[in-house]
Amino acid sequence: MSFIDPSQHGSSEISDDHIHVGELWRAIAQRKSFIAKVTGGLVLLGATYVMHSHPSFTETGSLYTQGLSPSASGPAPSDQNGNSFLGSLGNYQSITDSETQVDTLTSPLLLQQAVLATGLNTIVTNSQSIFPRYLAWHMFHGAKISAFAPNSTALQALYANFSDPSLKSGSYQISFQSNGHYQILNDGLPILNGTLGTPAAGGGLQLLLQSSTTGYIPSAGSTYHLSVINPAITAQNLLNGSLSVTPGGTPTSPSDVINISLKWANPYQGAQFVDQLMNDYINTTVSWNSTAAGATVDFINGQLKNVKDQLDSANEQLATYQQETGVLSPSDNAQNLINQESQYELQQAKLRVKVVALQQMREALNTPASGINPYLLGLDSDTTLSALAEKLGETNATLQSMRIQFTNNAPEVRAEEAQVDQLQTGIRSLVQNQLNEAQSNLDTTNSVIADFQKKIASMPAQSLKVVSLTRSSVVLGQLYVLLMQKQQEAALAKAAEVSTTRILTPAQIPFTASAPRPRVIITFAMIIGLLISTGWVLAQRAFSGRFASEAEVRRILKSPIYGL
Repeated sequence: MSFIDPSQHGSSEISDDHIHVGELWRAIAQRKSFIAKVTGGLVLLGATYVMHSHPSFTETGSLYTQGLSPSASGPAPSDQNGNSFLGSLGNYQSITDSETQVDTLTSPLLLQQAVLATGLNTIVTNSQSIFPRYLAWHMFHGAKISAFAPNSTALQALYANFSDPSLKSGSYQISFQSNGHYQILNDGLPILNGTLGTPAAGGGLQLLLQSSTTGYIPSAGSTYHLSVINPAITAQNLLNGSLSVTPGGTPTSPSDVINISLKWANPYQGAQFVDQLMNDYINTTVSWNSTAAGATVDFINGQLKNVKDQLDSANEQLATYQQETGVLSPSDNAQNLINQESQYELQQAKLRVKVVALQQMREALNTPASGINPYLLGLDSDTTLSALAEKLGETNATLQSMRIQFTNNAPEVRAEEAQVDQLQTGIRSLVQNQLNEAQSNLDTTNSVIADFQKKIASMPAQSLKVVSLTRSSVVLGQLYVLLMQKQQEAALAKAAEVSTTRILTPAQIPFTASAPRPRVIITFAMIIGLLISTGWVLAQRAFSGRFASEAEVRRILKSPIYGL
């Protein structure tokens, strides 16, 4: 024991703000048993969590979606005059294509469709089909993926949904009778009777129950447990982290590849979902694009057939009239009127096709993720529209880059989104203005043609018939040639539209679990245990208000020693 004389030193000399590592290590060493217990406890807790967790797996697939950009798909198709079918919105379509495809793949409607088709929102289990936990999977199955494969008695429930969309989930019992007939019970009360492999509905539930292996029919008395989650909730949960849909390339220069990955407890069901989502996307977009391009083809084919029939009839009537009357041709004045009117009627036909095309373009721009028919864009070229489209593509690329760096509520992101909306509104307005102008020109042309027809009708009766027949033959012949050319262009555009998307990599079933990760969890638990226990020991030492050793007394007080 040391005795000191505090009267020889002021209170300011007693304070010491320096950290002495040796004393900290001494305090830690004195409490090493406590630190070891806390760290070991957290490690044991982490190991317990790993052993009792259900393993999950990540299934991946990829789509190749060739855009409409000439640089991405080679030279753009063009007509006989060298005009590109891609038109003024080509740059916008190619730059924003990846973003549009990702938005389409993650749309709630498409996700719910794939969820229902693969039964991702249902679990059907019996005593033989319960998935093992991580420890049991390693001990009894050798960590093989085959442990999760459907066994001979497994069932699956597809297209399971509630008639009341507000219901979130339901739990049911399935009791089998003979010949695949079953009864679904809710809290012991029967709500639905059905047959295996046939759609059934009742008691607010609808589903298609079938065996996972061909030919299996549960025996009478077999029971299963069925859990159903609202497909809208399942789709939302996928978007909250389980499902990842990302474009290849970089944010500023995306590629034509879309990567899809799903983290799911059943690797076989997860792979089915990824494949189903990709196939549903292809079928949906092909349907959209085929409808857009097919509308133009159908319109032109219908017009072509009518013109062909009218042309054949006009030629036949003209030949008959000339043979009967001996009048072979109209007068020079009448012939000039015919030639002038034929030019206006040719212009009229072009304007009609343009009006229909612009109407379809307007509908496509107002329909999210519907795509643009490239044939329609080639019908008119506008430098202002092209500039707006290019600017919109650049702004969208900048916006995607900002969303990686900032949150969606950041002022920079909000400002860029406002600019995108403004540009999109400008493009829609420009297309509408072009449509209004084309309709106005069509009305004017119709009026001019009506005036020509009045002049022809005022001619002498003797030549009126041959003038009328000759006019019909000339005009219809020119229209037929024009529509033949447009038919070839539209058919080419339609063929290009329906064959651009392919599954590049089908869903891959992984060989190892992606979660839980034992090494990461246990290492993390050990580090946290060391930090918490050591921090607790040092905090106790810092706020205890006691001297830990004689050396600490000598160092802090620096007083003369009178005795020990």
